[in-house]
Amino acid sequence: MEAANSGASHRVTRRVYKRRRPLATIQPDNSSQASSTPLYQASARRENKPELFQYPASLPQSDSKETQELWKTVQSFNAHRQRSARMSPKYSGVKVGGRDIRKRNTPSEPSDSHVPIRSATETESIAPSTARSRTTGPHQRRFPEEVLEPRGIFLDDTKAKSKPPYNHFSSVVPKDLDYARDSALAHAGIWIPHDEASFSAISNHYAFMEKMHLSEDQFGTYGKQQFFLSERWQLNLPNNRKWRGERIDQHVNPANPTERWLAPPVLDMATETTDGYRWDVRPDSSYWISNRGFNEEYAEAIPGCCYVYRDWISNPYLTIEFKKNDWRQGTAAIQVLTAGSIALHNRVILHLQAVNEPEDIDEIKHFGLTFEGPHYVVYVLRLNKAEREAAVGKRRIPESLPGGAEIANYWMWSGCTMSRLAQGDCTKYGDVPRLVRWINEIHRWGLTKHAIQVQNDIKMVLANDGFDVSIID
Repeated sequence: MEAANSGASHRVTRRVYKRRRPLATIQPDNSSQASSTPLYQASARRENKPELFQYPASLPQSDSKETQELWKTVQSFNAHRQRSARMSPKYSGVKVGGRDIRKRNTPSEPSDSHVPIRSATETESIAPSTARSRTTGPHQRRFPEEVLEPRGIFLDDTKAKSKPPYNHFSSVVPKDLDYARDSALAHAGIWIPHDEASFSAISNHYAFMEKMHLSEDQFGTYGKQQFFLSERWQLNLPNNRKWRGERIDQHVNPANPTERWLAPPVLDMATETTDGYRWDVRPDSSYWISNRGFNEEYAEAIPGCCYVYRDWISNPYLTIEFKKNDWRQGTAAIQVLTAGSIALHNRVILHLQAVNEPEDIDEIKHFGLTFEGPHYVVYVLRLNKAEREAAVGKRRIPESLPGGAEIANYWMWSGCTMSRLAQGDCTKYGDVPRLVRWINEIHRWGLTKHAIQVQNDIKMVLANDGFDVSIID
């Protein structure tokens, strides 16, 4: 018992010792100055404590030139950092291959982030920007002002009366609305059947997608399945000389003068273009005429007349863009306007290479269609009225066009305007067949008037270059 108590006492003593043990043992100093030395020395950190800064009694005079030079250096450094950040694939939205990654659905967009769009009727002057633009594409807020308007390209987004498409095209309504019955059109595989039962199913499907807030990709995929059909593709198809509309998605096609695909020029030729835009629009879908409709006798010479993609397609006539309904207001229309304007510009160039006096200039146009969720708008792009009236005697030779001397009748570009033809909501049953009729009529125009006019212009260009086209049908 006594031993146990002794052990307990020993443990308590050890515990107390641990609590009260000093961090270091202080040895007494037996020198003569021991009485004046403090028991604990101050730490080095406290001994080296910096003194507080004190302003001098008088400040030196500042040098304004030196200050300005310093600010220039700082601004130059910041600009370099911003350019480096924009060029970085991680932060700039650009893949390593150089392709722009277009901004997709962002529900958190602020409510005031609308695309400013000026009306074509505005008469205010457009002052050229002297600062380097940071424009990257149609999704930027200042893109219309910095890129499109200086080139005379405008959007008139006033709501249309939604007349039937047959009034616009002055066409005859096909029997039973079945375009496949027309022997001149039956070979094409892009006609949408006029089926009342399918229209009801389509309307219900769109209502469900809108209710569930589905993604832009799902709206786009379903829209292509129902409205924007594609031909069946295979290699080595025989050339049967029949016109077809070929749908191509996200086509990479920046402006390239050597390929005869030119961007619309700035109206004021004295203005230096600083926007840096490459006109690489990449719309969601676009329809082009197939080169299988041209005669094989001169098909190989067509790339010398206009832009041709891999001996397959040329001269687009319809551009489509999909966006989610909570996306920035007007972005889809601006993208269609951008893609359509460069297509229209190059179509005009082809026509004016072919003729001394412009003919049927009102028939030179391009169509567009936007989807924002279930809401659609049908557009047409036309040359500006002043452009159509001043077609004769207002020409110049563009330096950027290869062989510019051979195109002595090149027309001075003065812009174009995209305006509405119809609009609707695919959640409403009646708006679905209206859209189908517009799409089918645009295709009929593209495979008849548009394609035939393109063919005639190409034959005239070749004839001007010495080809004997009298025996070519």
